[in-house]
Amino acid sequence: MKLNKQQLLNTLLEEIDKSLSIATSAANDAKDLATHEQSKPETQYDTVGLEASYLAHGQSQRVAELKLALLQWKKLTGVIITSEKPIEFGSLIQLKNDSDDNSSSKTKVNNNGSWFLLGPAMGGLKLKQNGHLITVITDSSPLGKLVIGKYLDDEITLTLRGKKIDYEIVAIA
Repeated sequence: MKLNKQQLLNTLLEEIDKSLSIATSAANDAKDLATHEQSKPETQYDTVGLEASYLAHGQSQRVAELKLALLQWKKLTGVIITSEKPIEFGSLIQLKNDSDDNSSSKTKVNNNGSWFLLGPAMGGLKLKQNGHLITVITDSSPLGKLVIGKYLDDEITLTLRGKKIDYEIVAIA
């Protein structure tokens, strides 16, 4: 079964939207708690208000990060990637190694290799489509650093926990 990258990007945007909605609600709740009358300290040891303000600040930063991620990924929805071009943001990549046929990698659902979507944010997010598990990676991840700029049929070597794993790039979309 073939993967539909546009549908995959739409699913990713929906996931970011959901996360943004939850984070916005949490930021508003934390702000309300930080500014609530009962959060004012009664003694020098009462830190409820201070803790709530730290939480509100952190939640606000998360909202800003998600808004930026949404904007960055939206810019990639119209980018056309072909297997003749080097891997760049927006590339859907299939990697295969010899052990894919007999291992139980967490990033695979079938034995046809592992699928990754390279982008600017949301690394680690897992998406499913047509029986495939696709992991979002960024250029700051070890794998993202290795694949960016590579071409179809190139080989890369990823070192994890001192163990080298050789992959071949078998598809780019």
